[in-house]
Amino acid sequence: MQNPPAPRKGIALFKWIRLVFTAGIEIVFSYFAWMLRYSAHPEKYPLEERYAKVHGLALSLSKKLRMNLDENFSSSVASLRRSTLIVSNHLSIMDIVALLALSQRPITFIGKKEVERTPFVGRCVKAIGGFFLDREDPKQAVRLFMRIGKAMKQSPTLVVVYPEGTRLKDPFQEVGEFHAGTFKLLEWGDADLLPLSCFGTFRPLSKAEHERSFPVEIKALPLKRKEEFDGMSTVEIASFARKEIASQVEEFKRYDIAYYEQKKNRVKAGKWWRK
Repeated sequence: MQNPPAPRKGIALFKWIRLVFTAGIEIVFSYFAWMLRYSAHPEKYPLEERYAKVHGLALSLSKKLRMNLDENFSSSVASLRRSTLIVSNHLSIMDIVALLALSQRPITFIGKKEVERTPFVGRCVKAIGGFFLDREDPKQAVRLFMRIGKAMKQSPTLVVVYPEGTRLKDPFQEVGEFHAGTFKLLEWGDADLLPLSCFGTFRPLSKAEHERSFPVEIKALPLKRKEEFDGMSTVEIASFARKEIASQVEEFKRYDIAYYEQKKNRVKAGKWWRK
């Protein structure tokens, strides 16, 4: 593979001034207008109401952050009929923002407990019924996964999880190994599997880059029914999912390098979901 594109360090100060007076103001307003109450007592409000607010905020932020989203995730999610475990590689906290912006249908997340304390993002994940995992407490993890599995069996639920367990420090590294325990939810939740590949989400909040357009690639791979994994161990399923996702990520990296070589990053993307 070619070397990744070097950041174009421009007038980054203006980027952050713009974000403070656009995205920052909107986030702070949302925090007091609905984020606090929805996250503190989600059971008091319909999921559709809570999710619509979170989706709207994420959609607005994706535009302000100049995320040029190229994806098939929205249509794939809309077509799901059963509870589904959505697994993806993990590059940035913006992975969550991008998926929330793209999906009009309610999705939720399993995140490490540190995400719960992340300003604003933790509140939004709480508001849509997200789950937080303590990686230092294996017993808590098992109890949590059993609870999630029970919820998935009771009604169609779309749960996003990042089985690498942490973000890659270098996005151009290979996709990390997947934790096999994640895939117990296929059995416990009687759920299908939707592998998801993403790339580019590490750039919008980069301190070194000031661009007019940030390419963000997100692609849902073919859905796998739970029955297709009969007889397979969670280790084998994890390996299969990682291979599928990593192959697509490598293709995204080639597109990303070409995007920068053609200097498309210096041109305003236009409508946010188009190249």
